Parts: sequence; C-alpha cells; structure tokens
Amino acid sequence: MQAFDEVYNELKKEYPNFTVGFIFFGLKMLSEAENEALFTRICELNWDKTIGLDFVQQEDLFGSL
Repeated sequence: MQAFDEVYNELKKEYPNFTVGFIFFGLKMLSEAENEALFTRICELNWDKTIGLDFVQQEDLFGSL
C-alpha cells in the first residue's frame, strides 16, 4: 500500500485530476472463515484507496458462492 500511495502521490503532482481506487480480491477456493478473515483484515487496514472486495472470479474453476 505504501508503494502504491507513493506512485499515486507522484502522479497527482503532474495530473491533479487523476484518481485511483483499489479492489482487493478473495478466492472462492478459500473457506468461508478464511475469506471472512481476509474481509476483516481489509476493513482493519482502513486504507483510503480501498473501493471494494471481489470474490467472484469467472475464470475460477471452483463452484459459485
């Protein structure tokens, strides 16, 4: 996150209207408890660039949620 923020801040100097957001992803192959722990950790990060969490990967061979 720190590296992401550093690059973003440099870009903002030259392009002040530039904005970004970050989407974390979970994996359907993980257990419900593991994905819940991941979700909790992402929330605890409280990173201002977080805009979402994606658990649905169509390319994933595992079953639907």
